[in-house]
Amino acid sequence: MRIDRSSSRRVAPRAILVGVVLAAASCTNPEREAQLLAEISAMGDALNDTRAYVADLEMRVDSLVRVAVRQDSALVRLSEFTGVQIPRGGPQ
Repeated sequence: MRIDRSSSRRVAPRAILVGVVLAAASCTNPEREAQLLAEISAMGDALNDTRAYVADLEMRVDSLVRVAVRQDSALVRLSEFTGVQIPRGGPQ
């Protein structure tokens, strides 16, 4: 049985390179990791604040729509009672 040493010679430098890259990647600065975690947490808080703000704006818009519908209904009833014509449609 004959062993092909040329292929094992090509694999060895690649394995060493992969090992060096993995070792370098695992050596991280704990202070930097803590700072990154704090920034991610702050981003999550800001996202939650934005969601709450958007929900508040949606409630306000819904409320304004209800008020506009009520006022429109009141104006229609008033115009029917007085016989005044209300132009329909948007601005021309």
